[in-house]
Amino acid sequence: MSQLSHIKKKELMEKLTKLQRNFLKVLDDKGYNISAASEIIGVNRRTYYRWLRNKSFAEEVNFQKEEKIDYVESKLMMNIKTGHEASIFFFLKTQAKHRGYVEKQEIVHGGSMPSLVELVKKYKDEKKKNHRYGEN
Repeated sequence: MSQLSHIKKKELMEKLTKLQRNFLKVLDDKGYNISAASEIIGVNRRTYYRWLRNKSFAEEVNFQKEEKIDYVESKLMMNIKTGHEASIFFFLKTQAKHRGYVEKQEIVHGGSMPSLVELVKKYKDEKKKNHRYGEN
């Protein structure tokens, strides 16, 4: 963590109540399981969501999540460097789609789709047309 990030984190934590700081520590320890952290601290989930309206609390939650993401990304890259195939495949499927590494074919549709009413009308018109010409 950079010196600036460390200072900002300290400033954020100072703006929180002791209960909120304890909650964030337990939340981190419980792998961001809100229910588990709430139960241990003795607050309900609604309290956590109410606390998120507090800018300092929300920023600290986001800061901690970003730290976790950084940590997990570093572990992923370590696995890739050691040749762990599942990590390699995961990385390619999520970061190299533009090169064709996709689990399934993704179809992007830019045109409009006919409505069900339009499809039924078209079907009836074709059926009438075929009936006139003796086709069934």
